Amino acid sequence: MINSIKLVLESSANLNNLSKSDFELLNKYRDIFSQWTDELVKIFYDSIFKFDKTASIPYKGEREKLEKTLTDWYLDIISGKLNEKFWTKQWYVGLAHIHRKVDNKYMVAMMGKFQEEFMKKTFENFDKDLALKISLAFNRITNAILAVIVEGYINMYIKALEGMTGINKEVLDRIVAIESKKLFIEYKS
Repeated sequence: MINSIKLVLESSANLNNLSKSDFELLNKYRDIFSQWTDELVKIFYDSIFKFDKTASIPYKGEREKLEKTLTDWYLDIISGKLNEKFWTKQWYVGLAHIHRKVDNKYMVAMMGKFQEEFMKKTFENFDKDLALKISLAFNRITNAILAVIVEGYINMYIKALEGMTGINKEVLDRIVAIESKKLFIEYKS
């Protein structure tokens, strides 16, 4: 799993120009960013609870606990010091989402929402050039997180299939390749 996470992060760094300077930039202004925490978390969960398909996912009375989790996540990001424990936790977010029936489309949309709200705050609080630099750094980091979560989701989904069916990953990959080729041909015709 650690090797898988490293491969995802390496791909994100190469494809998305993620660099150490992105983490350093967020760390530099973390005191300002931390002042936005409550507002960003509220907007995030207000959005989830407004949409009927996502409002039904959290358990009754769970919002406070979820807000604490998101707060901790955000504070970790703006610290600019994301360690192996952080990245491993992101990998297992995928497993939690499978268990809670959080479809990836919701998770991806909400990451975009969080990025957008963070960007708005940067443009309200910094000159436009610095706001753009900060927003891009935040997006590169959170896009890497998104990649790890999605890859973890897919990996854990496959592991669950392997465990329940006894069919190993190589066979599952072959079955999917055959079926997806058939579906692609149907799509193209």
